[in-house]
Amino acid sequence: MKDGVVFQRLQIICYQFLSSGLRNNLAQFISSNLIGQGE
Repeated sequence: MKDGVVFQRLQIICYQFLSSGLRNNLAQFISSNLIGQGE
């Protein structure tokens, strides 16, 4: 069964996606929330 390999691949992809996009997405999310609260 290749479930372990698939899970490992998904884990790596998710980690790379988070590490590469988390900062930008988090910054946008926080800024948009702060702007929304400011209004």
